[in-house]
Amino acid sequence: MFVDSKVGDLLLIHILAQSVQSNFCLLKVTKSILEGIRSATSSDMQSENLDLLQQKLKESLGDNRFLLVLDDVWEKCPSEGEGLRIPLLAAWEGLRIPLLAAEEGSKVVVTTRNRNVAKIMRADHTHPLEGLSQAHCWSLFQKLAFEDGDSSPYSQLESIGKKIVAKCQGLPLAVKALGSLLYSKTDRREWEQILESEIWGLQHHQILSLVDIELSRSPIASETMFCLLLHFPQGP
Repeated sequence: MFVDSKVGDLLLIHILAQSVQSNFCLLKVTKSILEGIRSATSSDMQSENLDLLQQKLKESLGDNRFLLVLDDVWEKCPSEGEGLRIPLLAAWEGLRIPLLAAEEGSKVVVTTRNRNVAKIMRADHTHPLEGLSQAHCWSLFQKLAFEDGDSSPYSQLESIGKKIVAKCQGLPLAVKALGSLLYSKTDRREWEQILESEIWGLQHHQILSLVDIELSRSPIASETMFCLLLHFPQGP
């Protein structure tokens, strides 16, 4: 989360609303916005009183327009305290209450991997992003999986790599993660195990939850994901 800048009376706020565990927590997001507009005190960040925090947010936004980006929102979220799952609509309606106090012209931009989120949040405008073409995916994969980005010296791996890329269905994050994981691995059997992994039977968001671990770029995280792909439980 960050405030990129303040242009006149326009606050630019970006919040990663979605963790790998699919959490959209109203209390957490409210605190993040307060922190982003530099209105949060240390006691605010420790408080569990949502009503008081939202009142403070309402007062803090009153004289400003804002552009709020809620990045990577998913459909369900945990309720406060008990970890139960509540509808995203309830969390969104709760968040809107203090936001409506801001000046006219304020905007909220939401990014999501789930088309249903846009319907739930009653978006005024939607801009679906298509996946990358097979050619672009393969080009990206080559740069990450092969030394110097050239697959020609590894003809025994090239055909397997193209099949792996096809299974990514245009998702650049999946292509990037798998390309990085397979870099320097020249054993054909390892590539075949990835291709035949049961992970491909998961939904897109479940696959991406696993590949997100690669974004830490640490060797331990990468090897952990590689093991997950190789040994993902088969069957129900």
